[in-house]
Amino acid sequence: MVARLWWKDARQLLPIWAIVALVGLLMQGLVVRYLPDMILDGGLLAMALFWASLYACLAAVAAFAGEREFRTMTLLDTLPATRREIWLAKSSFALATAAALALFLFLCAGLAEGGWPWLRRSGFPYSPSTALGTGIFVLVVVVSNGLFWSSWMKNVLLAATMAILTTFLTSPVGVAFAAEYTGASRPGTLPIAASLAVAALLTAGSYLAFLRSGPPARPLVAAPERSRRVRLATAGEAPRADDAGLAAARPAWGRSAALRIAWQAFREVRSVTPWLVLIGVVIPGAYWFFSVGDEGPALWVGNAGLVALLVGLNMFGMETRAGTQRLLAGHGVRPGVVWLVRLIVWLLPLCAVLTLGAALYLWLTAGRHIPWASFAEAPRGMYTTAFLSFLGAYLAPLAVGALSGMVFRRGIMAGAVAVLGSILLAVVVVGPTAGLLVNPRYLIVVPLAILAVGFLWRWDWLLDRPGLGRWARLIALGLGACVLVFAGYVAERAWNIPTLTPEVDSQTFAIKLPAEVPPAENAAELYQESSRALRMRGMTGAVDGQDKKMSSGLLNEDADLLPFVRRATAMTSCRFVEAGRRTPFSGFSGFPDMYNLRMLLADSAKKRRSNGDLKGAWEDILAVFRMARQQSGAVPVFIAESGQQAEGTALWLAWNWAADAGQTADSLQAALDEFQKLPPMPSPADPYRVEALMARNAEQLPRSDYADKVQEFMASPNAKERPSPLKSLYLDVLATPWERSRMSRVSRLYLAAAIQDAVRPVAQSERAARRNFLGRWRALDAWTGEGGGVTAAEMDELLNSSPLAQQMLPISFRYMMKVDSNEASRRALVQILGLRIYQARHDGKLPEALDELVKVGILHALPTDPFTSPSRPFGYLPSAGQRLLPLEDLDFFNPQKESARPTVGDRLLYSVGWDFRDDKAQSNGAWGGIPGDLIFPLADNVRPPK
Repeated sequence: MVARLWWKDARQLLPIWAIVALVGLLMQGLVVRYLPDMILDGGLLAMALFWASLYACLAAVAAFAGEREFRTMTLLDTLPATRREIWLAKSSFALATAAALALFLFLCAGLAEGGWPWLRRSGFPYSPSTALGTGIFVLVVVVSNGLFWSSWMKNVLLAATMAILTTFLTSPVGVAFAAEYTGASRPGTLPIAASLAVAALLTAGSYLAFLRSGPPARPLVAAPERSRRVRLATAGEAPRADDAGLAAARPAWGRSAALRIAWQAFREVRSVTPWLVLIGVVIPGAYWFFSVGDEGPALWVGNAGLVALLVGLNMFGMETRAGTQRLLAGHGVRPGVVWLVRLIVWLLPLCAVLTLGAALYLWLTAGRHIPWASFAEAPRGMYTTAFLSFLGAYLAPLAVGALSGMVFRRGIMAGAVAVLGSILLAVVVVGPTAGLLVNPRYLIVVPLAILAVGFLWRWDWLLDRPGLGRWARLIALGLGACVLVFAGYVAERAWNIPTLTPEVDSQTFAIKLPAEVPPAENAAELYQESSRALRMRGMTGAVDGQDKKMSSGLLNEDADLLPFVRRATAMTSCRFVEAGRRTPFSGFSGFPDMYNLRMLLADSAKKRRSNGDLKGAWEDILAVFRMARQQSGAVPVFIAESGQQAEGTALWLAWNWAADAGQTADSLQAALDEFQKLPPMPSPADPYRVEALMARNAEQLPRSDYADKVQEFMASPNAKERPSPLKSLYLDVLATPWERSRMSRVSRLYLAAAIQDAVRPVAQSERAARRNFLGRWRALDAWTGEGGGVTAAEMDELLNSSPLAQQMLPISFRYMMKVDSNEASRRALVQILGLRIYQARHDGKLPEALDELVKVGILHALPTDPFTSPSRPFGYLPSAGQRLLPLEDLDFFNPQKESARPTVGDRLLYSVGWDFRDDKAQSNGAWGGIPGDLIFPLADNVRPPK
């Protein structure tokens, strides 16, 4: 009899066994192909145990609950087999087939190189006996939980869900995984012995419950046979629609039919809702309340996903399992009415459980796991994206469950397919989303497409006609949905990006590249030779903390290069790269080590000044100024950024040179005249125009060359390290035509926004004093012409869903913050030199107001503060003794507060800075949201030397 019962279960469960085995092999193959590092840590063995445990749960739950749900338990009771034999046969079948599946996947794992970690020389922390014992232990715990709930419950889907939850909560493996995932410091795991004891109690409870629910002794007189009408009313059976022939004769739709169907669905919802509340609210709440309380929202989110899956499976599955949809067809009810009404009614408990769970979680945790401050600073588009992502995350399991419930009549088969489908869907969707290849707000399209397939298949579901036609239509609808979703994805990636009008495009990106320069007249050649000499000597830089404080230890050894560097700065032509032939994939190729070269000049200026050679120090400072201009104009942004850094170094040196006590009025006046004769810095928008030209060059590359460039550009910096197969697949996707088109459109739109922002003064622009919510890209608006435009939030969303653009485009704020600070510093330097000239001419006394510099003829006009709108002069007032950074420690990007010192007796020249607020020079402000002013303290009563 046990063998016969095994044969009966085999015919029902072997299809599920085969499906789980195929999915397990598919996932193992994907790991072997794209994640080979997981193999070395025994990842294939863990996957084999996971799939075997999933099947063990399904088989154990189907043992008794499946029989009750399909109304075949009465048949088993009529067989000459006791309930003890039935329980033994079904429990042993579930455990044996689960062990067989684990063994099969274990053997398949051994086919991969390193799939059995014990065969490697490096060894594996767990012995084969330990791994075998762990596998048996996990399967026993899973089967015991499944048998327990199967013995007590009739709904196989609810029983499976409860079995999964209790297995997760009582198994040390499951709780340890939860603790590791949520970051709990003291996970409340059960010891293995206690877990085995719980499994034994659950097994005993299953055995006793199954025996106690057996039939009474057979009566001597059999009950009279019920009529066909009574059987149909009690068993939920209905005549087939094609046999009844009533669908066309008595059509029923409208509010009356909808209300009756809603009432029927509400009765089904009412019977399931307490279990949904238990799973989605009570269990995670109790787990949090009775544990250490450090767990994050992982259990809440996972249980809410289970609730969504259960709602989807029961939405149409209850009708399918009972066959009562044919009864509705016999009464002429329209399939669309049935489908829509049941969908709406079943969505109500899901919304209720999600709301209750969220409210309880916030109440128990006081919201400490939620970054409220980040949400407060988030752009508006982030709220829409978060809401649509949340909606798509929970509609996906609901949609998969709903379609499975319509297709499969057996609840256990529908549940198995829904779980496997949800896992595969998560793998397909989560990976591209994490790789920024899918905008999270569009994930909701996937569950909507699955629901659309179910809606279009509603006639076949309601009529339930035999034959292959209904299955062919289902396959065609599924393939059509996949094609449409993929086509929509490609269209969204490639064409759902605003473009500039031709007039705006030509005006924005118009640029004149410098003419070619012979090598003998090109200062870049001298810089290249000097840079190669530095690399050969092993010099890697000599700075002390900031970019301004130089130390002369290593630089003394390279003083012989100074004449070459000075000669290069005096040359009128300097062209580092051929921008017309470059692409963003070129990186930093062809650019010398200008950082260390300018440090040579800066260190020389500092040493000359310390030795009293103020004239020689000023010559080196002017050389750094000229070097900065050679790296500006029509050059890529990374070269222009280096030029702005050189300008900042020269300005820092010039402030401190002007404040030197050994200066005379003549030396300061000569320095002011020479500084004002320097050519102005080119427009900061020109480097962005060059970047646009480089992006257009990349767009014109042949397809094969473009793919190779992407592989080289995104590969690991270590040339010997080959990219992993998963990264190779990712790079192949980045080189697809739609991603290439997206890269071109996004880069042009972003660079247009950067150009439009760069040509405006900082006080009239949208340049922020801090990074935006996403941390990498600063919000910029773009005007596209004809009254259209792209908001900053939309620009951020485009950039943060374009991984190739993030790697290839320059970061605007990093360059423009140097442009803005240097503009303010240049204007401040003019006034510092003027104040020092006045001081030298008036026996060390600084003027009471800046206007006196104009009155005495030192300056023709006062420079205005670039951070004010409308423009106003710099602030100038006596110090109240507040602690401020001295000129030698002044840094507008990374101020060191510990370097501040009292400024008693000083005069303070200041700009209002990036916060655009006049704080009367009370504290040093800086870029990045640090409030305060850009303050230049000058000591009063500094008499010039005689």
